[in-house]
Amino acid sequence: MGYETLIALHLLGMVLFTGNALVGGWWKSGAERSGDRRVAEFALARQASADYLFGLPGLLLLLLTGEFLSAAYFKGDSPGWVHLGRGLFLAAGLVWLAGLVPLRRAQTAALRGSQALDGRFRSLGRYWNLLAALLVVLPLANLFVMVFKPV
Repeated sequence: MGYETLIALHLLGMVLFTGNALVGGWWKSGAERSGDRRVAEFALARQASADYLFGLPGLLLLLLTGEFLSAAYFKGDSPGWVHLGRGLFLAAGLVWLAGLVPLRRAQTAALRGSQALDGRFRSLGRYWNLLAALLVVLPLANLFVMVFKPV
């Protein structure tokens, strides 16, 4: 596989992963603002599906193509910007998998048996919003590192 193909797949992974975070957050925020429990429940379920359809494939594409590019073109002696990019990538993956996914599940559980978007649901949503903002910033910072190679 050629360099251009790997870069294209790497960028596709970035678009899938970051786009999933942006669009999922936008839909979820709108659903919460509606105040309708059924709308919020539907949005959370669709967000979970989108994570598997777009977020996870994007994460895997980024990981596989990034590591293959690094190994093939730097022969194990990666420059500092590659290490910084790996760190930002790892941080984004952890925010998503260890933060946002469990919070979404907790919000879904908080909706069960409830007729309204109660305090627990909204409190979890505030934490989710903070982590979602971080999840958008980290890949964008990584994109800056990959393009401008500041280190």
